[in-house]
Amino acid sequence: MYRVNSNIIFCEEEGVLTLCNLNSGEFYEIADVGLIIWNSICKTTEEIIEEINNKYGNQNTDDVRKDVENFVKDLLDTNLIEHTNGNK
Repeated sequence: MYRVNSNIIFCEEEGVLTLCNLNSGEFYEIADVGLIIWNSICKTTEEIIEEINNKYGNQNTDDVRKDVENFVKDLLDTNLIEHTNGNK
């Protein structure tokens, strides 16, 4: 499971989430499917896939899983999120 890093501030406006890493000063924008994943980051991958399929119709589950896992990896690599309880 994951959570937002404490050094991240963010706000959503008109379907776009703007994030700022207070340590690095870097800004990021997330929209569309990325926003669904961000808003569900404390859920399991399966729950996130279900939310995406509910919004966009039934998609290929393997493709969606791969996209979710890659996006979460990007969030981890940019220190926007972190593992909870030290789990990896």
